[in-house]
Amino acid sequence: MLASVQEDFRRYPRPDTRGVKGNCQMHRRTVGTLLAFFLALGGLALAPAGAAPAGQDYLTFRPLANAIAPMVVSVQARWSKMQGGREIFLQGDVGSGFVYDHQGHVVTSYSNIAMAPSSFINPRDPRASAPDHIAEYIKVVFQDRAAYQGKVVGYDKDLDIAVLKLEGIRRRALEPLPLVESENYRLGQPILTLAYNFLTRDKINVSFGVVSAMRSQFPSLEDSANDFIQVAFPKNAGYDGGAIVDLEGRVVAMITSVTPYSDVEEVHFGVPAGLLQDRIDKIIQFGYIPRAWFGFNMIALNDSVRRSYNVPAEVEGMFIVHVQPGSPAATAGLRSGDILVEFNGVKIDSLEALKNQLELLSIGETANLVYLRRDFNALDRFSTDFTLLEKPKEEGVSNDPTSRRTMGGAHPHY
Repeated sequence: MLASVQEDFRRYPRPDTRGVKGNCQMHRRTVGTLLAFFLALGGLALAPAGAAPAGQDYLTFRPLANAIAPMVVSVQARWSKMQGGREIFLQGDVGSGFVYDHQGHVVTSYSNIAMAPSSFINPRDPRASAPDHIAEYIKVVFQDRAAYQGKVVGYDKDLDIAVLKLEGIRRRALEPLPLVESENYRLGQPILTLAYNFLTRDKINVSFGVVSAMRSQFPSLEDSANDFIQVAFPKNAGYDGGAIVDLEGRVVAMITSVTPYSDVEEVHFGVPAGLLQDRIDKIIQFGYIPRAWFGFNMIALNDSVRRSYNVPAEVEGMFIVHVQPGSPAATAGLRSGDILVEFNGVKIDSLEALKNQLELLSIGETANLVYLRRDFNALDRFSTDFTLLEKPKEEGVSNDPTSRRTMGGAHPHY
Protein backbone atom coordinates (compact mmCIF):
# COMPACT_ATOMS: atom_id res chain seq x y z
CA MET A 1 0.00 0.00 0.00
CA LEU A 2 2.83 2.38 0.85
CA ALA A 3 4.45 1.74 -2.54
CA SER A 4 1.31 2.89 -4.35
CA VAL A 5 1.15 6.06 -2.23
CA GLN A 6 4.80 6.81 -3.02
CA GLU A 7 4.15 6.33 -6.74
CA ASP A 8 1.19 8.73 -6.58
CA PHE A 9 3.37 11.27 -4.81
CA ARG A 10 6.12 11.03 -7.44
CA ARG A 11 3.58 11.70 -10.20
CA TYR A 12 2.44 14.85 -8.40
CA PRO A 13 3.86 17.92 -10.20
CA ARG A 14 6.82 19.48 -8.35
CA PRO A 15 7.45 23.24 -8.37
CA ASP A 16 10.29 24.31 -10.67
CA THR A 17 12.48 26.68 -8.65
CA ARG A 18 14.17 28.12 -11.74
CA GLY A 19 11.45 30.73 -12.07
CA VAL A 20 7.89 31.63 -11.30
CA LYS A 21 6.52 33.23 -14.43
CA GLY A 22 6.62 30.15 -16.59
CA ASN A 23 5.45 27.88 -13.79
CA CYS A 24 2.41 29.67 -12.36
CA GLN A 25 0.06 26.81 -13.17
CA MET A 26 2.36 24.35 -11.44
CA HIS A 27 2.70 26.54 -8.34
CA ARG A 28 -0.97 27.54 -8.00
CA ARG A 29 -2.28 24.27 -6.67
CA THR A 30 0.66 23.68 -4.29
CA VAL A 31 0.60 27.18 -2.78
CA GLY A 32 -3.20 27.30 -2.55
CA THR A 33 -3.33 23.92 -0.92
CA LEU A 34 -0.67 24.70 1.70
CA LEU A 35 -2.33 28.05 2.48
CA ALA A 36 -5.67 26.35 3.00
CA PHE A 37 -4.10 23.70 5.19
CA PHE A 38 -2.32 26.13 7.48
CA LEU A 39 -5.43 28.28 7.81
CA ALA A 40 -7.38 25.17 8.70
CA LEU A 41 -4.83 24.46 11.45
CA GLY A 42 -5.57 27.91 12.80
CA GLY A 43 -9.29 27.21 12.94
CA LEU A 44 -10.17 28.90 9.63
CA ALA A 45 -11.36 27.36 6.42
CA LEU A 46 -10.58 28.63 2.94
CA ALA A 47 -11.45 27.04 -0.37
CA PRO A 48 -8.70 27.94 -2.86
CA ALA A 49 -9.45 28.66 -6.47
CA GLY A 50 -10.08 25.51 -8.40
CA ALA A 51 -10.93 23.55 -5.27
CA ALA A 52 -12.52 20.16 -5.65
CA PRO A 53 -16.31 19.88 -5.44
CA ALA A 54 -17.93 19.50 -2.04
CA GLY A 55 -17.56 16.05 -0.57
CA GLN A 56 -14.22 15.39 -2.28
CA ASP A 57 -10.72 15.80 -0.81
CA TYR A 58 -8.64 18.55 -2.42
CA LEU A 59 -5.43 17.47 -0.74
CA THR A 60 -5.35 14.95 2.07
CA PHE A 61 -2.70 12.99 3.90
CA ARG A 62 -5.21 10.22 4.56
CA PRO A 63 -3.81 7.69 2.03
CA LEU A 64 -0.28 8.19 3.34
CA ALA A 65 -1.35 8.00 6.98
CA ASN A 66 -3.43 4.88 6.31
CA ALA A 67 -0.46 3.23 4.58
CA ILE A 68 1.95 3.97 7.44
CA ALA A 69 -0.34 3.45 10.45
CA PRO A 70 -0.14 -0.39 10.43
CA MET A 71 3.65 -0.13 10.87
CA VAL A 72 3.46 2.22 13.89
CA VAL A 73 2.83 0.64 17.29
CA SER A 74 2.08 1.64 20.85
CA VAL A 75 4.51 0.53 23.54
CA GLN A 76 3.22 -0.14 27.04
CA ALA A 77 5.75 -1.06 29.76
CA ARG A 78 5.29 -2.46 33.25
CA TRP A 79 7.78 -2.67 36.12
CA SER A 80 7.74 -4.72 39.29
CA LYS A 81 9.32 -4.08 42.69
CA MET A 82 9.13 -5.44 46.20
CA GLN A 83 7.32 -3.33 48.77
CA GLY A 84 6.34 -4.45 52.24
CA GLY A 85 7.31 -8.02 51.44
CA ARG A 86 5.11 -8.28 48.39
CA GLU A 87 5.52 -7.61 44.71
CA ILE A 88 3.77 -4.59 43.25
CA PHE A 89 3.57 -3.43 39.64
CA LEU A 90 4.09 0.03 38.16
CA GLN A 91 2.39 0.78 34.86
CA GLY A 92 4.10 3.22 32.54
CA ASP A 93 2.48 5.66 30.15
CA VAL A 94 1.75 4.70 26.56
CA GLY A 95 4.69 5.29 24.24
CA SER A 96 5.25 4.79 20.52
CA GLY A 97 7.46 2.82 18.15
CA PHE A 98 7.59 1.49 14.60
CA VAL A 99 8.51 -1.71 12.77
CA TYR A 100 12.14 -1.79 11.64
CA ASP A 101 12.51 -5.09 9.76
CA HIS A 102 10.81 -8.34 8.76
CA GLN A 103 12.43 -10.19 11.69
CA GLY A 104 10.16 -8.47 14.22
CA HIS A 105 12.44 -5.70 15.49
CA VAL A 106 10.65 -2.59 16.69
CA VAL A 107 12.30 0.79 17.34
CA THR A 108 11.12 2.85 20.28
CA SER A 109 12.33 5.48 22.74
CA TYR A 110 14.56 4.40 25.61
CA SER A 111 12.40 6.50 27.92
CA ASN A 112 9.44 4.24 27.12
CA ILE A 113 11.06 1.15 28.61
CA ALA A 114 13.27 2.59 31.39
CA MET A 115 12.38 4.09 34.75
CA ALA A 116 14.63 6.30 36.84
CA PRO A 117 16.31 4.55 39.78
CA SER A 118 14.61 6.92 42.26
CA SER A 119 11.54 4.65 42.06
CA PHE A 120 13.63 1.65 43.08
CA ILE A 121 15.71 2.88 46.01
CA ASN A 122 17.22 0.14 48.14
CA PRO A 123 15.88 0.80 51.69
CA ARG A 124 18.97 -0.88 53.15
CA ASP A 125 21.31 1.45 51.26
CA PRO A 126 19.37 4.51 50.08
CA ARG A 127 22.54 6.31 48.98
CA ALA A 128 23.64 3.53 46.65
CA SER A 129 23.40 4.55 43.02
CA ALA A 130 21.68 2.23 40.58
CA PRO A 131 21.10 2.02 36.86
CA ASP A 132 17.78 2.80 35.25
CA HIS A 133 15.27 0.02 35.79
CA ILE A 134 14.31 -1.66 32.51
CA ALA A 135 10.71 -2.85 32.28
CA GLU A 136 10.13 -6.58 32.94
CA TYR A 137 7.07 -6.70 30.71
CA ILE A 138 6.54 -4.72 27.50
CA LYS A 139 3.39 -4.97 25.41
CA VAL A 140 3.50 -3.86 21.78
CA VAL A 141 0.11 -3.15 20.22
CA PHE A 142 -0.61 -2.67 16.51
CA GLN A 143 -3.32 -0.50 14.99
CA ASP A 144 -5.60 -3.53 14.61
CA ARG A 145 -5.16 -4.11 18.39
CA ALA A 146 -3.09 -7.24 17.91
CA ALA A 147 -0.75 -7.35 20.92
CA TYR A 148 2.64 -9.02 21.31
CA GLN A 149 5.23 -9.18 24.03
CA GLY A 150 8.41 -7.24 23.30
CA LYS A 151 11.83 -8.38 24.49
CA VAL A 152 14.53 -5.73 24.94
CA VAL A 153 17.40 -6.40 22.52
CA GLY A 154 19.45 -3.40 23.61
CA TYR A 155 19.46 0.37 23.79
CA ASP A 156 21.44 3.58 23.45
CA LYS A 157 20.51 5.77 26.39
CA ASP A 158 22.44 8.79 25.09
CA LEU A 159 20.35 8.92 21.92
CA ASP A 160 17.11 7.70 23.53
CA ILE A 161 16.95 4.61 21.27
CA ALA A 162 15.73 1.14 22.26
CA VAL A 163 15.21 -1.94 20.10
CA LEU A 164 12.59 -4.59 20.91
CA LYS A 165 12.08 -8.04 19.41
CA LEU A 166 8.47 -9.15 19.09
CA GLU A 167 7.78 -12.65 20.36
CA GLY A 168 5.37 -14.98 18.58
CA ILE A 169 5.23 -12.71 15.53
CA ARG A 170 5.77 -15.40 12.88
CA ARG A 171 2.11 -15.53 11.95
CA ARG A 172 1.98 -11.83 11.15
CA ALA A 173 3.27 -10.33 7.92
CA LEU A 174 5.44 -7.37 8.93
CA GLU A 175 6.03 -4.45 6.58
CA PRO A 176 8.88 -2.28 7.93
CA LEU A 177 9.03 1.46 7.40
CA PRO A 178 11.81 2.51 4.99
CA LEU A 179 14.39 5.01 6.25
CA VAL A 180 15.59 7.95 4.17
CA GLU A 181 19.21 9.06 3.91
CA SER A 182 19.91 12.24 5.88
CA GLU A 183 21.20 14.15 2.87
CA ASN A 184 17.78 13.77 1.24
CA TYR A 185 15.89 16.06 3.63
CA ARG A 186 16.14 19.81 3.86
CA LEU A 187 15.18 22.77 5.99
CA GLY A 188 11.48 23.56 5.54
CA GLN A 189 10.61 20.09 4.29
CA PRO A 190 7.04 19.07 5.24
CA ILE A 191 6.74 16.01 7.45
CA LEU A 192 4.08 13.88 9.12
CA THR A 193 4.38 12.39 12.59
CA LEU A 194 2.57 9.20 13.55
CA ALA A 195 2.45 8.19 17.20
CA TYR A 196 0.25 7.19 20.11
CA ASN A 197 -0.39 9.05 23.37
CA PHE A 198 -1.86 8.46 26.80
CA LEU A 199 -5.19 10.11 25.90
CA THR A 200 -6.14 8.09 22.83
CA ARG A 201 -4.04 5.04 23.84
CA ASP A 202 -5.06 2.59 21.07
CA LYS A 203 -5.87 5.28 18.49
CA ILE A 204 -2.99 6.54 16.38
CA ASN A 205 -2.34 10.29 16.12
CA VAL A 206 -1.21 12.05 12.95
CA SER A 207 0.34 15.53 12.98
CA PHE A 208 1.69 17.77 10.25
CA GLY A 209 4.85 19.86 10.59
CA VAL A 210 8.11 20.91 8.98
CA VAL A 211 11.85 20.40 9.48
CA SER A 212 12.57 23.71 11.18
CA ALA A 213 16.32 23.52 11.90
CA MET A 214 19.32 21.33 11.15
CA ARG A 215 22.36 20.38 13.22
CA SER A 216 24.49 23.19 11.78
CA GLN A 217 22.23 25.75 13.45
CA PHE A 218 23.03 24.50 16.96
CA PRO A 219 26.49 25.62 18.18
CA SER A 220 26.63 22.84 20.78
CA LEU A 221 26.17 20.21 18.06
CA GLU A 222 28.46 21.77 15.43
CA ASP A 223 31.11 19.03 15.58
CA SER A 224 28.84 16.26 16.82
CA ALA A 225 27.87 13.02 15.16
CA ASN A 226 24.61 13.20 17.12
CA ASP A 227 22.95 15.39 14.52
CA PHE A 228 19.46 15.90 15.96
CA ILE A 229 17.07 17.69 13.67
CA GLN A 230 14.49 20.13 14.95
CA VAL A 231 10.89 19.68 13.89
CA ALA A 232 7.88 21.86 14.58
CA PHE A 233 4.62 19.97 15.18
CA PRO A 234 1.99 19.50 17.93
CA LYS A 235 3.28 16.90 20.41
CA ASN A 236 1.63 15.00 23.25
CA ALA A 237 2.96 12.72 25.97
CA GLY A 238 3.55 9.31 24.45
CA TYR A 239 4.86 10.56 21.11
CA ASP A 240 8.45 9.59 21.95
CA GLY A 241 9.53 6.72 19.72
CA GLY A 242 7.03 7.65 17.02
CA ALA A 243 7.91 8.06 13.36
CA ILE A 244 8.64 11.34 11.58
CA VAL A 245 8.13 10.63 7.87
CA ASP A 246 8.37 12.57 4.63
CA LEU A 247 5.54 12.74 2.14
CA GLU A 248 6.72 9.51 0.52
CA GLY A 249 6.30 7.61 3.77
CA ARG A 250 10.02 7.27 4.53
CA VAL A 251 11.28 7.73 8.08
CA VAL A 252 13.19 11.00 8.43
CA ALA A 253 13.70 10.69 12.19
CA MET A 254 12.41 9.16 15.41
CA ILE A 255 10.64 11.48 17.86
CA THR A 256 12.64 11.96 21.05
CA SER A 257 12.56 14.05 24.21
CA VAL A 258 16.37 14.17 24.26
CA THR A 259 17.20 17.70 23.13
CA PRO A 260 20.24 19.97 23.11
CA TYR A 261 18.07 22.72 24.60
CA SER A 262 15.13 22.86 26.98
CA ASP A 263 12.08 25.01 27.72
CA VAL A 264 11.06 25.26 24.07
CA GLU A 265 7.37 24.82 23.33
CA GLU A 266 6.06 23.31 20.11
CA VAL A 267 9.63 22.71 18.95
CA HIS A 268 10.83 19.16 19.21
CA PHE A 269 13.73 17.04 18.10
CA GLY A 270 14.24 13.81 16.25
CA VAL A 271 17.08 11.31 15.91
CA PRO A 272 17.82 11.37 12.13
CA ALA A 273 17.31 8.22 10.11
CA GLY A 274 20.98 7.78 9.17
CA LEU A 275 22.21 7.91 12.76
CA LEU A 276 19.18 5.91 13.90
CA GLN A 277 19.89 3.09 11.47
CA ASP A 278 23.56 2.93 12.44
CA ARG A 279 22.70 2.57 16.13
CA ILE A 280 19.88 0.08 15.56
CA ASP A 281 22.05 -2.19 13.42
CA LYS A 282 24.76 -2.21 16.10
CA ILE A 283 22.23 -2.97 18.83
CA ILE A 284 20.82 -5.88 16.82
CA GLN A 285 24.32 -7.20 16.12
CA PHE A 286 25.92 -6.74 19.56
CA GLY A 287 23.03 -6.14 21.97
CA TYR A 288 24.58 -2.80 22.93
CA ILE A 289 26.51 0.12 21.40
CA PRO A 290 30.28 -0.51 21.39
CA ARG A 291 31.98 2.72 22.47
CA ALA A 292 35.57 3.85 22.48
CA TRP A 293 37.31 4.06 25.84
CA PHE A 294 40.24 6.11 27.14
CA GLY A 295 40.23 5.39 30.87
CA PHE A 296 40.51 8.82 32.48
CA ASN A 297 38.35 11.31 34.37
CA MET A 298 38.52 15.00 33.63
CA ILE A 299 36.97 18.29 34.71
CA ALA A 300 36.80 21.78 33.27
CA LEU A 301 39.58 24.28 33.93
CA ASN A 302 37.54 26.43 36.31
CA ASP A 303 38.92 29.19 38.54
CA SER A 304 39.47 26.82 41.46
CA VAL A 305 41.54 24.39 39.36
CA ARG A 306 43.54 27.21 37.82
CA ARG A 307 44.43 28.63 41.23
CA SER A 308 45.27 25.25 42.76
CA TYR A 309 47.49 24.11 39.90
CA ASN A 310 48.73 27.52 38.73
CA VAL A 311 47.26 27.21 35.23
CA PRO A 312 47.45 30.50 33.23
CA ALA A 313 44.18 32.07 32.12
CA GLU A 314 45.11 31.81 28.43
CA VAL A 315 45.38 28.00 28.61
CA GLU A 316 42.24 26.21 27.43
CA GLY A 317 41.58 22.52 27.85
CA MET A 318 40.31 19.83 30.23
CA PHE A 319 42.08 18.88 33.46
CA ILE A 320 42.69 15.13 33.93
CA VAL A 321 42.03 14.13 37.56
CA HIS A 322 42.44 10.35 37.32
CA VAL A 323 43.92 7.81 34.90
CA GLN A 324 42.83 4.19 35.22
CA PRO A 325 45.80 1.77 35.43
CA GLY A 326 46.05 -0.44 32.36
CA SER A 327 43.74 1.80 30.31
CA PRO A 328 44.54 3.20 26.84
CA ALA A 329 45.19 6.58 28.49
CA ALA A 330 47.76 5.03 30.82
CA THR A 331 49.39 3.19 27.91
CA ALA A 332 49.62 6.50 26.04
CA GLY A 333 51.51 8.03 28.97
CA LEU A 334 48.82 10.34 30.38
CA ARG A 335 48.92 11.18 34.08
CA SER A 336 46.73 12.88 36.63
CA GLY A 337 47.33 16.62 36.41
CA ASP A 338 47.81 16.69 32.63
CA ILE A 339 45.71 19.12 30.61
CA LEU A 340 44.09 17.77 27.44
CA VAL A 341 44.06 20.52 24.79
CA GLU A 342 43.54 18.79 21.41
CA PHE A 343 42.03 15.61 20.04
CA ASN A 344 42.81 14.80 16.39
CA GLY A 345 43.55 18.44 15.72
CA VAL A 346 40.34 19.73 17.35
CA LYS A 347 40.59 21.95 20.43
CA ILE A 348 39.03 20.37 23.52
CA ASP A 349 37.56 22.92 25.91
CA SER A 350 34.51 21.01 27.22
CA LEU A 351 33.31 17.50 28.02
CA GLU A 352 30.90 17.70 25.12
CA ALA A 353 33.70 18.54 22.67
CA LEU A 354 35.56 15.33 23.54
CA LYS A 355 32.40 13.25 23.47
CA ASN A 356 31.53 14.60 20.03
CA GLN A 357 34.95 13.64 18.69
CA LEU A 358 34.67 10.14 20.15
CA GLU A 359 31.36 9.66 18.32
CA LEU A 360 33.14 10.31 15.03
CA LEU A 361 35.64 7.47 15.49
CA SER A 362 35.38 3.70 15.48
CA ILE A 363 36.99 1.21 17.80
CA GLY A 364 40.40 0.18 16.47
CA GLU A 365 41.17 3.55 14.90
CA THR A 366 44.19 5.59 15.96
CA ALA A 367 43.70 8.96 17.62
CA ASN A 368 46.12 11.77 18.40
CA LEU A 369 46.12 13.60 21.73
CA VAL A 370 47.90 16.83 22.54
CA TYR A 371 48.30 17.61 26.23
CA LEU A 372 50.20 19.89 28.60
CA ARG A 373 52.25 18.72 31.58
CA ARG A 374 53.77 20.89 34.25
CA ASP A 375 57.53 20.75 34.66
CA PHE A 376 58.32 23.00 37.61
CA ASN A 377 57.21 26.47 36.46
CA ALA A 378 56.57 25.63 32.82
CA LEU A 379 53.82 23.76 30.96
CA ASP A 380 55.41 21.49 28.38
CA ARG A 381 53.45 20.38 25.32
CA PHE A 382 53.30 16.68 24.34
CA SER A 383 51.64 14.71 21.54
CA THR A 384 50.85 11.00 21.51
CA ASP A 385 49.03 8.49 19.29
CA PHE A 386 47.13 5.48 20.55
CA THR A 387 44.51 2.97 19.41
CA LEU A 388 40.92 3.30 20.63
CA LEU A 389 39.68 0.27 22.55
CA GLU A 390 36.12 -0.73 23.35
CA LYS A 391 34.73 0.63 26.59
CA PRO A 392 33.95 -2.18 29.07
CA LYS A 393 30.23 -2.87 29.07
CA GLU A 394 28.32 -1.95 32.22
CA GLU A 395 25.92 -4.56 33.58
CA GLY A 396 23.57 -3.39 36.31
CA VAL A 397 25.32 -1.82 39.30
CA SER A 398 28.92 -2.17 38.18
CA ASN A 399 32.02 -2.50 40.35
CA ASP A 400 34.09 -1.76 37.27
CA PRO A 401 36.31 1.27 38.07
CA THR A 402 35.72 2.50 34.53
CA SER A 403 32.03 3.01 35.33
CA ARG A 404 31.00 6.63 35.71
CA ARG A 405 28.65 5.48 38.46
CA THR A 406 31.53 4.29 40.63
CA MET A 407 33.80 7.17 39.66
CA GLY A 408 31.20 9.87 40.43
CA GLY A 409 29.06 11.97 38.13
CA ALA A 410 31.10 15.12 38.79
CA HIS A 411 34.08 13.65 36.94
CA PRO A 412 32.76 11.99 33.76
CA HIS A 413 34.89 9.07 32.65
CA TYR A 414 36.06 8.43 29.08
